[in-house]
Amino acid sequence: MATLGYWDIRGLAEPIRLLLSYLKVPYTDKLYQFDNSEWVEQDKQNFDHSFPNLPYYIDGDIKIVQSSAIPIYIIKKNNRYDLIGQNIDGTFNQREIKVIEMVGVVNDIRTQIIRLCFNPEFKKLRENYFATNISGLLNKVVEFLGQKEFLLDTLTYADFIFYDTIILLSYLYPQSQCKALTDYAKRFENIDGIKQYVETPHSYDKLFFHKTYASWSGPNSDQF
Repeated sequence: MATLGYWDIRGLAEPIRLLLSYLKVPYTDKLYQFDNSEWVEQDKQNFDHSFPNLPYYIDGDIKIVQSSAIPIYIIKKNNRYDLIGQNIDGTFNQREIKVIEMVGVVNDIRTQIIRLCFNPEFKKLRENYFATNISGLLNKVVEFLGQKEFLLDTLTYADFIFYDTIILLSYLYPQSQCKALTDYAKRFENIDGIKQYVETPHSYDKLFFHKTYASWSGPNSDQF
């Protein structure tokens, strides 16, 4: 059975967990606690890789790090090339570029959120930050989504990242949740495999960032 290793938070691993659940890939969700000792002092020292880091994915003798590389491996191993825009045989399709672009756009939104949540002046900045740094691009994505079921009509890996971004924003900025986004989230949550995952309680469900370093780590944090 494969192992996905990450902090006991959603963070960079949540879209990967959603992907594994959607593809119904059995895996061990290895969760590291915030004191760093198990990862930094033990597992990282023994991790046979040139660049040991979290998240990591171990599948037999294969060890992969980086949240951008892990899903590509999982998608290709499971012959779901459509999730990254490739042809069914894994050959190039122009749609692949569209998927990469969409992932980049969604990650631009996430980057702005991360900058706020890790800023020591979070409380001071939060009130006006959405309007000045997030809403413009988010509105463009909502407009691009339009009446489509998913961002690029059919499901791609960009949707896994976008869904988690919507959930994050629903806690941080409830006013961001227009009908188009809530309807989209419901459609995503009703996908077989994902439905079972989101209905299962996890210790990290409302913990988005490492609470040792983030000024706001989730709705249960006391930074508001």
